[in-house]
Amino acid sequence: MKLIKEAEITVDLNEDYKDAVSDNVRVDEWELEAAKRVALNLRSLLFEEKMLDLIHDQVEESDRLIKGYVAKQPGDFNYGRLKLTVNGIHSKEFFASVQHVMTAVKDSPKQIVFEQGFYAHPEHYALDQGNIETMGGRPTETLPTFVKLEDAPDFVRGFIDDQYPIQSAGAGPLRDGTPFTYVLQQMKDTDEGMIADLMIWYPAGAPDIYVEEHVEHYAIEFRNGCKLAAARLSQSK
Repeated sequence: MKLIKEAEITVDLNEDYKDAVSDNVRVDEWELEAAKRVALNLRSLLFEEKMLDLIHDQVEESDRLIKGYVAKQPGDFNYGRLKLTVNGIHSKEFFASVQHVMTAVKDSPKQIVFEQGFYAHPEHYALDQGNIETMGGRPTETLPTFVKLEDAPDFVRGFIDDQYPIQSAGAGPLRDGTPFTYVLQQMKDTDEGMIADLMIWYPAGAPDIYVEEHVEHYAIEFRNGCKLAAARLSQSK
């Protein structure tokens, strides 16, 4: 097992960073927001059977390739790690926001997808029976499940750190149950906010891009989740 990519990111929800950046960076931000609007619009028009039909062949190809990677080195996994420091919101507020979305719109799955899943990352395609998101550059369907810490593989349990009071492990097998990804997410509060230690494992036979992309995916996904939580906290005051 080897570490493919590791990153440390700080997100400060207290500062108005747009006042302190160059015009070039500001235009990059405008371009990003425009791209996100396009992605959201297309996912709205294609929700959800149309999307599944559109990417069906790509999902099938991804499934086939991954099974080949798993067969190369059975039971061997590589990993990536993101240490995310967030200033401006604590773990309790973060999870309260997630819970709010899931309970307030529990009778409207489409709204859940748009408010939580699609907001979190532009490369979330659909929910269907599991999650379809980009892995290794292709739309890939996995079936994410929580795993008790004591039932997680040894290579996951070895990274459990008791300094983090919030600990969660999970697995993301393929549709036929083929073991594919494992995750370990640990969080603790600080005076200014919280720190999240986020890890993911992919089969060692897969190209490194699987791990590399998902470290970046984590950064986008959790940053956006924290922004959503901060906005809800501000509205409640």
